[in-house]
Amino acid sequence: MKGSSIGWQGPWGTTYAANLRDSAMGFNEDKWVDHLKNKVNLPPMPWYQVQAMSDSDLRSIYLYIKSLGPPGELAPFYREPGKEPRTPYVTLVPPQTPKK
Repeated sequence: MKGSSIGWQGPWGTTYAANLRDSAMGFNEDKWVDHLKNKVNLPPMPWYQVQAMSDSDLRSIYLYIKSLGPPGELAPFYREPGKEPRTPYVTLVPPQTPKK
């Protein structure tokens, strides 16, 4: 829940698992549910699976994340296609990208 410094590189650039503990700090429960239901993220975040979750489950995840304490360090920021990441990364070339 603290993100990762291991990047996921593909046609979209290089992305990192988000620090959900930090993300949850900026939302109340209602805003958290709205955010997750409407946000489209790049890999490795499974936005299409999160959007399919019930509001009750998203609220439970929010309460769990908030119970874990301080968020820790931020995950590295997105790197555009063609820009070499400064961290270790996994190359991921999906045959197709899910559509919203």
